[in-house]
Amino acid sequence: MKRALMVLLVSSIAVAETPVPPPDLSVAQVLRMAEAASPDLKAAVERERAAKQNIRVFKSFYYPTFNAEAIDSYGFPGSSRDLGISGLMGSPYRSGPAAGMTGDLELFDAGRHYAVQTAEKELEAVRARTQIVRYQIDQRALGIFLDAARFRGQEETHIQIMKEVLGVEKEVNHYVVTGQRSVVEKLLVHDQTADAQMTAASFHERYGVTLERLGVVTASSASTLSIPTPQMVPEEALGLIKDSYQNPLVLQAIAEAEVAHASVSEYSAQNYPKLMATASVGDMDESRLVAKK
Repeated sequence: MKRALMVLLVSSIAVAETPVPPPDLSVAQVLRMAEAASPDLKAAVERERAAKQNIRVFKSFYYPTFNAEAIDSYGFPGSSRDLGISGLMGSPYRSGPAAGMTGDLELFDAGRHYAVQTAEKELEAVRARTQIVRYQIDQRALGIFLDAARFRGQEETHIQIMKEVLGVEKEVNHYVVTGQRSVVEKLLVHDQTADAQMTAASFHERYGVTLERLGVVTASSASTLSIPTPQMVPEEALGLIKDSYQNPLVLQAIAEAEVAHASVSEYSAQNYPKLMATASVGDMDESRLVAKK
């Protein structure tokens, strides 16, 4: 009873120590992992975010500007003009300290309008560049995935061939012992068995190296990765290009051309007049030459 219990315990330990193989990854999972680990894609996404913020910056120039100002000076009237004080506080009729607020509003500026358009076209170009980076990453990861699947499939195929040849070799050895087959036939069958073993081992090594490459692309350990054989990959998983697919290189070229046209219009519009509204409110201590209002 004790011996049986000891054997059972040893068997349980052996089963517990057997490493569990990781589950096979799908094409979509590998692509997501590669995109999440790519610093190039992260940089492209940040550039896209910066382009969005740039549009907000240009649109913010349409908002009114308010300045709180205060001044106290002596000397000739209007001598404080170069200090940037405007409105009532910069009046040459001011005497003594003054304080107040000024506000500016841009009613019409064609150059600013085209600047916003240029920023929007630049955002489209940056989005196209991001798409290009994403496709490059996906293409690289997909190529490694297919290589790994091919090597694993070839390994399993040659293992199956080796098993078949081993059965044949066993029968040939039996016939050689009985004198029904020559030793030459035995050596030939044994050579085929050894060739299948070496070929399977070769593809096993290639599969392992490919997993190392995939680990670099996905920032993962190769021991946690497993790729299915080609027959286990569903055909629809490879349909990455949809019917409405547009080449991002063409989209980028179109967007950059539109950016150039918008930039020309932006610089040309600087010759157009601008319409501004300005208001000022405040109070001063005294006024000179005219009555205080």
